[in-house]
Amino acid sequence: MDRSVARCALAMIAALGCSPATAQERPDLAPAERFTFDRITGTVANADIVTHWIAGKDSLWYKRTDANGDKAFVLVDAASGRAKPAFDHALLARGLSATLQRPVAANALPFDDFRYSADGKSLAIDVGGKRLRCAIVKGTCDTLPSAAGESVSPDGRWIAFVRDHNLWVRPADGGEAFALTTDGIRDHAYAGTSGDTMSAVTQQRSGVPGMPAVLWSPDSSKLATQWIDEREVGEYHLVESIPADGSLRPRLYSYRYPLPGDKAVATARIVMFDLATRKRTDVAAEPLIAAYWNPIQGGQLWWSKDGQQLYFLNRDRFYREVGLNVADSGTGESRRILSEKGDTNLTINWFREKPLARTLANGDVIWFSERSGWAHLYYYRKDGTLRNPITSGAWLVRNVLAVDEAAQRVFFSGLARDPARQPYDQYVYSVKFDGSDLRLLTPEDADHVQMEPSVSVGANRAVSADPAELPARATFSASGRYFVDSFSRPDLAPRLVLRRADGTLVRMLETADGGKAFRTGAPLPEPFSTLAADGRTRLYGTMFKPSDFDPAKRYAVVELNYPGPQSVINSRYFTSAFSNRIGTQDRQALAELGFIVITMDGRGGPFRSKAFWNESYGRMGTAGTLEDHVVSLKQLAGSRPWMDLDRVGIFGHSGGGYASVQAILTYPDVYKVAVAGAGDHDQRIYQAMWSDLYNGPDLKGLDATVTPDLAARLKGKLLLVHGEMDDNVHPASTMRLADALMKADKDFDMLIVPGTNHLLVDPGNPSDTVTRYLQHKRWAYFVEHLGGPKTSE
Repeated sequence: MDRSVARCALAMIAALGCSPATAQERPDLAPAERFTFDRITGTVANADIVTHWIAGKDSLWYKRTDANGDKAFVLVDAASGRAKPAFDHALLARGLSATLQRPVAANALPFDDFRYSADGKSLAIDVGGKRLRCAIVKGTCDTLPSAAGESVSPDGRWIAFVRDHNLWVRPADGGEAFALTTDGIRDHAYAGTSGDTMSAVTQQRSGVPGMPAVLWSPDSSKLATQWIDEREVGEYHLVESIPADGSLRPRLYSYRYPLPGDKAVATARIVMFDLATRKRTDVAAEPLIAAYWNPIQGGQLWWSKDGQQLYFLNRDRFYREVGLNVADSGTGESRRILSEKGDTNLTINWFREKPLARTLANGDVIWFSERSGWAHLYYYRKDGTLRNPITSGAWLVRNVLAVDEAAQRVFFSGLARDPARQPYDQYVYSVKFDGSDLRLLTPEDADHVQMEPSVSVGANRAVSADPAELPARATFSASGRYFVDSFSRPDLAPRLVLRRADGTLVRMLETADGGKAFRTGAPLPEPFSTLAADGRTRLYGTMFKPSDFDPAKRYAVVELNYPGPQSVINSRYFTSAFSNRIGTQDRQALAELGFIVITMDGRGGPFRSKAFWNESYGRMGTAGTLEDHVVSLKQLAGSRPWMDLDRVGIFGHSGGGYASVQAILTYPDVYKVAVAGAGDHDQRIYQAMWSDLYNGPDLKGLDATVTPDLAARLKGKLLLVHGEMDDNVHPASTMRLADALMKADKDFDMLIVPGTNHLLVDPGNPSDTVTRYLQHKRWAYFVEHLGGPKTSE
């Protein structure tokens, strides 16, 4: 074995890593810096605005920035379209200065989110670990008790929290707390979550208590919770080499984490409580599968509007059967309303999004299904009989946004209904319950997203975001009369508009300014399409060129890859060109270093037909059908002689890290350089849910996902990166690959990042230092091993 490889292995064990270039030897990376997350958020103004409807009102607020980077909070009355400051910024700045005992500027208030009180007279704000209440008229602020780890009832009267694995409640006015349960224990806890939620250890290390898993009835008189049982689930362990408290001894963390084929996975029983009587009522049903995304966090439970019934979804372990059930809140007796079975995985919700089933006041159901080969909505009577399809055709429903029972209409986002437009772009529609009068409400040729991408990409850097805590996609007002629409394309900066429910424009709220992000004459991202390896299926992607692009030169190509199969990487939203917070999606930044950068999705991903998605089912070893990427590179270069296919690199994180290594080992004559972050390189040791959902019960399909078996094929340059405390993809996955590469006597580079989780963030020290280091490391690796533009011969 080469001595440098041995040194790298030792450095890896010491969590120091190694690579051929030291920081002093790195090439000039300055051109890429202006497209990092921190730089771009101040350059592309108002691109990712998150709007907030005020409870019970047809008015909303949002934060905007001006050309100087000053931020302001805007209040909009939807009926009139009039906008004004959400409060007196200067007055509030003075109040905060007095309370925090430090200067606070009116144009740089130290928060991005707030909540109006029910009477609209004050704001609740979290600043520097403190929760403040500030009077709008006076501007004075006082400190409130911390609400970390607490759930407040809708009427504000009750607060639920967890103590010693049991569920407790106390009156919000300061009365005595009382226990609703007393028999909860570790690994069999009330209102908790399972260990395989991707952030169990991160949550422990953050020191911030998690929110209790409870579901309040609309009138706040009852709540439901989950009683998680993972006592028989196997354990995983992580060792923190440098504990945050300064201790010298490394610290061990253990958590429950089932693997494919394990008999036991987490389950949950549903329990209801009446707060007035403190009566407990157990739902009479088999325990629900609670692996990975637990029932309450996943939105699998919801109350009827009168609070007398609790609806819940259940499924089998392999996602091949899903059913809708209803339980009586007084007796706990339950019955099944309807169910559906399939030969592959069934979708009732897109990954890490809430289910698309809706129940109406009369007990009827709006149901989501891919039974026709496309994702559509169906109307069922309360007895479980099908009345009619609501939508149909060779296109799909992306999300249910709102339901207007009085008008008998459902509002939803859909994809691919217009064959002349890009199939991944979302548009908002409405349709009658009987399937008639389908209307397009957002006609602009663009992607009309219904949840701002910065929320999902950048949310909660230290702790993986709970999807239940993300802003809802239902961007409609409480009355359903108005909705907010944000739309853009890779070559169109975002527009934020306010519309009536019939689609007519109330007013343009904001137009993002992306001009500063590019020098004069710089090329905008270029959408493209190619044919898949089957010669029939149309694929889509986006290409990014450097600002000083010269078609007379030849450029190395770098692909940013993520194979899914639960999501797509080729985001059509404008700001997807720029780096996210953790620096793993820095398309334009990489291009500025003299590369042609592409992102694309092969067969096997969501948001197309079910047949398209099924290309990956049981075939995750294809890593998102890598052969589609190879033939697409050749098609693109055929009409673009400035693409140098003798110099192709690939980078990805998580599943993208896995795909990057699969690419350089499966197609070593195509991909010459790969950087793999946090890859699940041996999916036999990745969480059971992943295999259950996308591979099914036949574990033979996992054999092709064991990347270490391909180690002897390595020809090019490979850099492996993994967080020491990754509680999603265990570092053992990368260790297994490293072991196989060393046994095959292959030269490679490796970096284990101390203290960081799957997002390569340390919850005890969530600064940008590590992010910048890793970003620079990756940039330099591609520059060193692929080289810059060359003069065409």
